Amino acid sequence: MTRPRAFALAALAAGLAAGCPAPPQKTIEVEVERDGKAVLRGSFPAPVDVTPVDAWYRLEGKRLAAAGPIAPDPNDPGAAVLTGEVRVTLTHDGKRVAGAILDRLRVDRVLGATDVWEIPRAELERATKPALRPGFDQKKAP
Repeated sequence: MTRPRAFALAALAAGLAAGCPAPPQKTIEVEVERDGKAVLRGSFPAPVDVTPVDAWYRLEGKRLAAAGPIAPDPNDPGAAVLTGEVRVTLTHDGKRVAGAILDRLRVDRVLGATDVWEIPRAELERATKPALRPGFDQKKAP
């Protein structure tokens, strides 16, 4: 390809990219509570038409800041297991997108951080059914 032609194609591609607006996004707020008290909070962007299933799985790898005390596992300081009534809620504009009530939830400490955690995929998969079930407030997950 000649240099002028390559330049023209690059300019055309840049113009098309600049003229195409980014897909609309919304912010999903995340709160993890243990026995009614917030212990983790965070947020992440998602498409405006995100489904509850997609919103739930987008939580994987998202960093959540400690909002309350979290005691690391004595045998594994990079992890903690929250026990009691653990409620994970994803909301947008105050409306529930997905959530679950669990008896326990394992979280992993973000490498190099002391008060930033994430929920591993295995935990998200374990909690998938309760997270997406209507009326999640009435029943706990296994």
